[in-house]
Amino acid sequence: MDTVLSLKNVSKAYGAHKVLDNVSVDITAGEPVALVGANGAGKTTMFSIICGFLKADSGEVNVLGQAVSSYRHLSRLSALIQDAEFDPDFSIERQLILYAKLQGMAGKKARMDVSRVLELTGLEGYAKQKSQVLSHGMKKRLAIAQGLLGSPEVILLDEPTAGLDPDYARQISNILVDIKELATLIISSHQLEQLQRICPRVMFLRDGNIKLSENFNQPAENRSVSGAVKIATSDNVLTLTLRCSDQIPGLINKIKALPAVQDVDATQRHEFQIMYRGGSEPYQLEQALLALFAQNHWHYEQLINGVTLENQWFSQE
Repeated sequence: MDTVLSLKNVSKAYGAHKVLDNVSVDITAGEPVALVGANGAGKTTMFSIICGFLKADSGEVNVLGQAVSSYRHLSRLSALIQDAEFDPDFSIERQLILYAKLQGMAGKKARMDVSRVLELTGLEGYAKQKSQVLSHGMKKRLAIAQGLLGSPEVILLDEPTAGLDPDYARQISNILVDIKELATLIISSHQLEQLQRICPRVMFLRDGNIKLSENFNQPAENRSVSGAVKIATSDNVLTLTLRCSDQIPGLINKIKALPAVQDVDATQRHEFQIMYRGGSEPYQLEQALLALFAQNHWHYEQLINGVTLENQWFSQE
């Protein structure tokens, strides 16, 4: 696959505070990637450097085969800031047509593309409305519609679900799932559960360095990550969450006694990672676990084939 984004030895400091420290990473086309980090970790700085808004102190940044300083890639790159603002005095359709024309589209093509992106984001019924009538969640959808104009090949999304209630956050997540086949998405967010649903790869930004997870959609032997620090993967791991149990020591011992199980680790209260032997079929272990739960009247909340993104994140501390 083609590399759509490449950072090589990129550093950026604000005074004595180094936000990015010799960061190197490659991202291939069609691969949704999450960018996870604490507040102030440098996620927005990294996005700003990729877009050319900020200049790195050192290193190279290439987007779609072009040096970021050349600006020749800009028509193929889209960036959604955290809380985009729209003119309250003009209709949604009129504003989007203006943005489309600024990208070089003629009037008819601009209107057709605006209709396309409004349909993709479920806003076709609001085309003639002014943005001031939209809720916060609908404005997020409008920002995504704007970002889809011109069919960019790479879309950066900075906190697309920030400040949304669970219902609107789910709507935005569903839209991102629908559009991830249209462009390479790079998503910055604190919503780890939603990121795990959308992105098979995760960039963990901590202390100025990126730790990039492997692609969990590929077999382990086929995974290849440039500039990555290996972290926990989903290979040969089940994550078990119990509803409640006062017999956890006995439960762990009985799970360990199952033939395919190598070890059991408690990662959080009532949550466990079950490591099983390579070559074992996970569905057979799942069946054995469910039978064990039934025999002992243990109630479980969920059983996941893999490692949760939340545990991935905290394992980096």
